[in-house]
Amino acid sequence: MAHPLYWPGKHYFYPIGKHICHKDISLLLLGCGDPRNVLFTLFCEHKNTTRKLDFTCIDVEPAVLARNILLFSLVIDNKPMDHIFDIFFHFYLEKASLDLLVSQCSSLLTWRTSKYGATLRICNEHTLSEIRKKWQDYAVMHTLPKSKLQSISTGFKSTVADYQKDNKGSYWHTSRSAGPLMMYAIGILSECYQDFWKHGTTFISASRQSTANLLNPTFVYTQVGTQCDVHYGTDPVMPFHLAPIFGNNGVKPSRSDIVKGIRDQFHNWCNAFRGSYEHNQCIIRVLIADAISGTRAIQKYRDLGLLKTRIPVCPWQTSTIILDREELRTAPTVFDVIDTSNLDDHLGLLNVLVAAVPLLTVSGDGVLYLESLLTSQANDETPMDFAKRFHADLSVMSVLFGLCPVDFVTGYSSRGNVHELVAYELIHRQAESIQFHQVTTWKILCSGPLVIDPWQLGTFLYDLYHSLFEEEDALTFWKKHGVNPLQAIRKSGIAHYSRESFVLLLQFIWHRLQLSQEEWMAVVDRFMDIQMADSSMKMDNCQISRLLRAIAPLWGLLSGYLIPPSLEAGMRGPRMHNLFCSLHAAFGTITATGTSANPTGFHGSRPLIVSSNVMLYMSILGPHLEIHSAPLLDRESVIVIPEQPFPGQGFVKESPTTCMGSIGSQTLLNATFNEESDLLETFSTKIMVDTDLAKSALQSGGEVKLTQLSFNTAQLSLGTMTQAISFPFPITAAKNKLRIARKSLWIELDVNVFPVAFPQLFPWSAQEKYWIDPHLAASFSKRESKARKKKQTDALMFVKDTIHAIMVQAAAVHPNMFLHFVTKATNNCDTLVFVDQLRYDLSSHTIVCDGYVLPMNHKRLDEIEPHFAKLVFNSRIVNVLLEPGEMTSWKQLLVVFAERCRNWKHLASCEYNIAGQVPLTTRVEAIPLCSCGEGQDVQTLLMFPCGNQLQNIAQELQFLHCLQCLIWRVLERLNQSCCVCRAKANKTCPECKKDRYCGQGCQKKDWKRHKLANHNIFGN
Repeated sequence: MAHPLYWPGKHYFYPIGKHICHKDISLLLLGCGDPRNVLFTLFCEHKNTTRKLDFTCIDVEPAVLARNILLFSLVIDNKPMDHIFDIFFHFYLEKASLDLLVSQCSSLLTWRTSKYGATLRICNEHTLSEIRKKWQDYAVMHTLPKSKLQSISTGFKSTVADYQKDNKGSYWHTSRSAGPLMMYAIGILSECYQDFWKHGTTFISASRQSTANLLNPTFVYTQVGTQCDVHYGTDPVMPFHLAPIFGNNGVKPSRSDIVKGIRDQFHNWCNAFRGSYEHNQCIIRVLIADAISGTRAIQKYRDLGLLKTRIPVCPWQTSTIILDREELRTAPTVFDVIDTSNLDDHLGLLNVLVAAVPLLTVSGDGVLYLESLLTSQANDETPMDFAKRFHADLSVMSVLFGLCPVDFVTGYSSRGNVHELVAYELIHRQAESIQFHQVTTWKILCSGPLVIDPWQLGTFLYDLYHSLFEEEDALTFWKKHGVNPLQAIRKSGIAHYSRESFVLLLQFIWHRLQLSQEEWMAVVDRFMDIQMADSSMKMDNCQISRLLRAIAPLWGLLSGYLIPPSLEAGMRGPRMHNLFCSLHAAFGTITATGTSANPTGFHGSRPLIVSSNVMLYMSILGPHLEIHSAPLLDRESVIVIPEQPFPGQGFVKESPTTCMGSIGSQTLLNATFNEESDLLETFSTKIMVDTDLAKSALQSGGEVKLTQLSFNTAQLSLGTMTQAISFPFPITAAKNKLRIARKSLWIELDVNVFPVAFPQLFPWSAQEKYWIDPHLAASFSKRESKARKKKQTDALMFVKDTIHAIMVQAAAVHPNMFLHFVTKATNNCDTLVFVDQLRYDLSSHTIVCDGYVLPMNHKRLDEIEPHFAKLVFNSRIVNVLLEPGEMTSWKQLLVVFAERCRNWKHLASCEYNIAGQVPLTTRVEAIPLCSCGEGQDVQTLLMFPCGNQLQNIAQELQFLHCLQCLIWRVLERLNQSCCVCRAKANKTCPECKKDRYCGQGCQKKDWKRHKLANHNIFGN
């Protein structure tokens, strides 16, 4: 297994969940939980949309998926919405709701003849069997013998009573759903939470609380039995967006207001799903599996066509994933959107990425969402804890995974996190359980795979390996956790990585970088050389056989081949000492064809079967498993022939892709590490001058220069010709190196990596908004706050300041403002903005500002001059003074703000396509936007003076506040390390000043490689 096996403790059932929540789109929900994400996504779809959404929901708990399909079927059948809400969210039901639940479950038992199959798809027979068992249990629970039913009810009440003993005072976890109004919501939401656990319903009236006295069977049955396993944090209020409920009620809503608000949202979501069902615009597929197993099964089916995968459904079960060919015939195997819930907390960040990234579409539209809630320890760097869970530099890991962390690259986020910062400082820092909720957005890198030196890559991977497993050594553990040892001991039993999971990461990187077998063997050889020389991890010696067993398929003659499944055998023999880190366990009986499962698991009487792969013959054949070896010139053993006698089926490196431009073809980017091999230092590439005009210009001495267009794009100029070159991360082209071969016709360039150190919307009513200014003001980072006080120049800070002022003024006065963007230095204006209204961005926990923009140039100003004069004379104009250079930023942001809210399609004649760039320009008194959106969705512009005359050239936009990003690059540098054993080095080669050594022994051992790599430049 890629994740270490744990003896299961208390099993928690998450029936409601514990988090806040123009082409056909496929979405993969790992650890999907309740259906709120599906319902809210459909609710956010535009009413005139024609695209289809295809959801694939994977969860390890059968009861979760059984409840979800039950809810969907009730909505499809148009049953009373209040009854559906009660069935899904209440512990105790009234008789009418229970009768509906029983009748619906009884009808679902005949699934294959039901009408739901076109929309609700079950991916395999195992999933259908397990879900059907739950429906059967739900249908018959209240017909069980009285003693059995009494036992279930008593046990449920006893567990609830135990939870209630600790449920005193204020509870903050549900108030997260109020976003920026979190601190105002804690009191009343704590009352709602306590009342729910007291009565088991959201009813306010005592009479309805008393009539709801029938235990809801959907909260009773889980994969571990019929006890109350509901998580103690379960709260029906949590899945809903509470910001409009609090913001539109003067931040002091009553419990009745809250219950009415969440029921209204639930009704709206379900109505949106029913509309999608009726128009055949959604498909929901379900699969029972844990996230790692489920994604591996989909990959095997996609890449190899395997239906019988031999992959266990989850730990502690003998069932393997067998997919249904007919169900998968139309199912997606790559996805436009992948949401991983907070699996990072439960499986480990690297495991989640290795599982999910191969299923993400390689087009530029693919999006991966990562979410975390738990942090390692309370300190000032807790908000940056996410980046540390990579165990290496964030930019390097992003390149290896082929992902771009959007917030990290842009330096700001569209997702509000102010309430998390406040709650952490006031609550979590002092709490035993430390939480900091963080959601990050990742997209596929546009640059494709990079070329990395195998020696540097092997060094980096070993440092990553060392970071993952170094705390297995007791001395290292106490050294790192001497400040808070008790907390460290409590968490030390939770390790997410084994040697197998690390090798799966290596395999992913190998294929991602498209390394040849020779290049990959050089990487592994470098890795193993350091591992053999490193004596700092004593416990690693006990795991070396596990590492070699796992790494063997990636190393040597059979690397990359489709090897038949390993032979398994039960063994009895003399006992001996060994450690096994990759285990699978389940209760049952060993048979000739596998293991006969025990469905009662821990509650049964069958023995526990534990399995692990074991590496054989290593003591005889050595770690490389060499059956025979001979020198190349041994004529009796080696015959050199001009071609391979039989075609192989190994992994073949794809040919290096090139990108053609007006100057020539560009080779793959080469990424170079720094001297410690822990940070990316430079990107380099070569342009082969191919075109006739470019050849002539280069050979005739044409000027070659490199300028920076954007944070990750540079422009190479040769005479009058230009060619854009994209990089995966921010660069600084100011200190570039150009090597020009005018006879050989190529240009090579080096640029430094920039040292980065630092939906459906709800309108609101005009109530008290004194929480807005603190929410917006907290978006400035510490660096930006200092720059504001010192009046320093900072482009992003200037933009934030302007948006802040616009939104605060829009909240303080009635909207429908008219803004006039004026450059301070020249007093020129080329942009008019009409502010319509403020709205809640519910999923991002912030606010946005609707409006329209009218960018102008001289020609357009002449055309609208009469209307513009009338507008200036009759309207309340607010002059927005822009700092030097800020207008350039606004030209770029206007495109983002317009694209964010558009419901129209770009035309074939779009100026963006013709110009080949977005925005069209950043020059003052020029229009940066294409004309495709002019006059689209501008109905409310008619409420403005002269709106009727300007509507055909105005474009809708949505101001988005640029909130601070908390995912900073990890700046901790490794100690200056020996390049042989990675121990602390105090000696440096006196000639090249690059490689360091801990002593003469390591220096002598590395001399042959070091001399060849570094000293040839001195002629030695």
